[in-house]
Amino acid sequence: MAVALGDGARSSGLRIHTPGARRQYGRRMLQALDQWIRLRSVSGVPELQSECRRAARFLKDLMRQLGADDARLVSSTPGANPLVYGRFDAGDTRTLAERPTVFVYGHYDVMPAGDEALWRTQPFEMVGRDGYLYGRGVSDDKGPVLAALFAIAELAAAGKLPMTVVFCIEGEEEHGSVGLRETIAEHRALFGVPRLILLSLSYWLGEATPCLTYGMRGSVRANLRIESTRRADVHAGVWGGAVNEPLSCLAHVLAQLADPAGRVLVPGFHDGVRVVSAKEEAAMRDLVEWIADKEAHAPLVARTAMSPTASGDLYGQLMQRWRFPSLTVHHMDVSTVAARTNTTLVPAAAQAALSVRVVPDQSLDDIAAKLRAHIEQVFADFKAQRHGDGGRAMLDDLRLHLDV
Repeated sequence: MAVALGDGARSSGLRIHTPGARRQYGRRMLQALDQWIRLRSVSGVPELQSECRRAARFLKDLMRQLGADDARLVSSTPGANPLVYGRFDAGDTRTLAERPTVFVYGHYDVMPAGDEALWRTQPFEMVGRDGYLYGRGVSDDKGPVLAALFAIAELAAAGKLPMTVVFCIEGEEEHGSVGLRETIAEHRALFGVPRLILLSLSYWLGEATPCLTYGMRGSVRANLRIESTRRADVHAGVWGGAVNEPLSCLAHVLAQLADPAGRVLVPGFHDGVRVVSAKEEAAMRDLVEWIADKEAHAPLVARTAMSPTASGDLYGQLMQRWRFPSLTVHHMDVSTVAARTNTTLVPAAAQAALSVRVVPDQSLDDIAAKLRAHIEQVFADFKAQRHGDGGRAMLDDLRLHLDV
């Protein structure tokens, strides 16, 4: 599937010199986005991998039609969605491996739509409503990718591109960026010598004020599974009280990770967090004042950060979102479908996924090690209390499987 963009040649397909031609170019971009949104490129779902491949090929073909000097699919990890590579040259005669470049990062995979009954329109159909575009991937990240692509193509067509621009658009961002590091390392020469890296997965100050984001919090992910030495779910009316309950143990472990105020309880977790300087606080308060003055009445801002239900002042909200670390439990599950719905069963296993957002001066390896040690200690303490003196006699034992 591709968008009709003239004959695809830079010399004739992208002559944009008049307001009418520019409007036509904008319509082409929206047409491309509409077609791209229809492809259900949800990563991590085997049934939709073919849709991800179609979305990748769509973007590669579109790059060619917009006049890219190179456009291809590259991958180094079997089973992972390919990376879409594109390049617009600027007349630099040096070899690509030696050439300074602008590196544009994005992704074409999207999150699942969730309960589609909660959508006012079909999630994989782009619609306009009240000045906004709706559809899965419109803002994260297909829309921004096309905005950058069409802008670079226009500059290249006009001969105004000062430096070679390379696009690295992956298909596994929502699935842990599986294979991204390996693919870039194997094809390192394709990207030249990046002088600037642009990505669209950052903030605006409201709805009309873009900003330059100079840093974002890092992420440590963890999956934990607690299982009984018995291999099957058992009936609570028959075995309840005499067997261990992995779900209860999991809930206990998760509850020891953060207090009700959200402060992470992992020992040593906050040791590396840099103290907020007076200069940093002043800059943030100036930012808050700008948002309150210029963006407070924007619908999205009014519904969220500035809404009557928002807790605390805007300064505190932004510091929590941008400056301080956090821990999030994403989901919990049990071992079988029957255990999810049947209120008479004691599940044989339970698992959860969580992540920690870290800030500058915190080490990813250090935080991962401290998180692992804390979870293992809380689990061991739970077992000791459960089975030690004064504890219950149990017919089974518990095991922890932890991947950080």
